[in-house]
Amino acid sequence: MKRILIAGEDGKTANYEKALRHMGVHVETSLHVPDSSLYAGLILPGGGDIDPKLFGQLPCGTRLFDPVLDRVQLTILSDFVQDKKPVLGICKGMQLINIWFGGDIYQHLAD
Repeated sequence: MKRILIAGEDGKTANYEKALRHMGVHVETSLHVPDSSLYAGLILPGGGDIDPKLFGQLPCGTRLFDPVLDRVQLTILSDFVQDKKPVLGICKGMQLINIWFGGDIYQHLAD
């Protein structure tokens, strides 16, 4: 059975877990840096904004970010990328992947 890690906070990933279990996938949610060889892939879930320091900016429209969470998720992402494991980023997770690969973020778009 495939094992997928969701790099998220307990209690905030139930919808992802339910969908994956429905497909017969063994899923675990954790923010502990795992041995990525134990998993077939990684999901980086949605969430708040990303710490602007991670992409070389000062806060300018970014709100509600968790610098510790961001760094833990990037560390987990790094392990999976280095092991050439598949990664799915959803909303914030997509932005974390962008940052990991050297991308940038527009913190706020004018109305």
